[in-house]
Amino acid sequence: MRVLHVITGLHLGGAEIMLWRYLRALGPRVAGHSVLSLLEGGAVRGRIEDLGVPVASLGIRYPALAPFALPALRRRVREAAADVLHGWMYHGNLACTLARAGMAGPRPAVIWSVHHSLGSLPREKMATRAVLRLSCRLSASVGAILFTSAVARDQHARLGYDVTRGAVIPNAVDAAEFCPDPAARARVRAAYGIPADRFLIGNVARAHPMKDHATLIRALAMLRDRGQPVHALIAGDGHRGGTTERMVADLALADRVTLAGPVLQVAPLVAGFDAFVLSSAWGETFSIATAEAMACGLPCIATEVGGVADLLGETGLAIPPADPQAIVAGVEALIGLGAAGRARLGQAARQRIADHYALPAYVAAHAAVYDRLRPQPVPAATGLRVSG
Repeated sequence: MRVLHVITGLHLGGAEIMLWRYLRALGPRVAGHSVLSLLEGGAVRGRIEDLGVPVASLGIRYPALAPFALPALRRRVREAAADVLHGWMYHGNLACTLARAGMAGPRPAVIWSVHHSLGSLPREKMATRAVLRLSCRLSASVGAILFTSAVARDQHARLGYDVTRGAVIPNAVDAAEFCPDPAARARVRAAYGIPADRFLIGNVARAHPMKDHATLIRALAMLRDRGQPVHALIAGDGHRGGTTERMVADLALADRVTLAGPVLQVAPLVAGFDAFVLSSAWGETFSIATAEAMACGLPCIATEVGGVADLLGETGLAIPPADPQAIVAGVEALIGLGAAGRARLGQAARQRIADHYALPAYVAAHAAVYDRLRPQPVPAATGLRVSG
């Protein structure tokens, strides 16, 4: 079976990383898979190409320009001669359907995968809302729609998506890659100049309003004022020189916050945290960063956005979004548990990932969807004749 994955872009992000990890997990079965990115560039492109997977790009600069690239999109899809078009994220999903509509003869099956929740539709960009409206109208024509959480599925159904062929396939983590590392704590502190006596909380996310780093920074100022020996390491693109760095300066937190920038090798960094904090205000459906921290054996504090509370289960602290006091209370509760209490919570978190969010199960779930949509061969003639 030939599968063409059509994705909005290949810059560092949850869905992009998940595509790469999925293709990597296929091993020899990755033959026949290829990737088409609507946007140009992206740090994840090289990782996918290193797997031997062909990657092409339409070279557009903004998703809103995708309609102007429709002829090129259809040409690329025809050249791929795929049996399945697997879309990733809203624009990639829509691109698959529009490309298929312009094809003559046997047409490939289309799969959409949704990596976003809709807790606050007015906060979405106008272009995204337009894509969602069109997607609602076209969703009945899709062979399968994959959601990374039940919450996201239900939200999209209420919006108008036809989810009769919908399925929930949560994201997954390679627990062999993301695992506890007793030496990481000292290594990370030495690498970033963080005092050894600080309680180190981590956050891995790009700078974006939905990630709500402003609430996290305000919580850190409150923790400092309460005399807590807390330090935060925030990894991700866009923080340096942006709003996060300005807030850190305004609140005199330069000695309490480290902005690490984009990090390609995340596992060795996350394993060195004492705890992980997800501060997102909306948009999350399954937080890969939180799942990675859980696999590393960390206790986690995460906002109840999308399906994040289901991910945590009883192994972490689910808190309301946009509430710095809730982050403060959560961090102080973890400090109060002591190292042994945090270790027990972290072990439970890692076991939850192994039980419910393992990468082999993710691969098998996609294989089942592909098999269901596999083109059926035309029965050969039997050669029997009926004579009168």
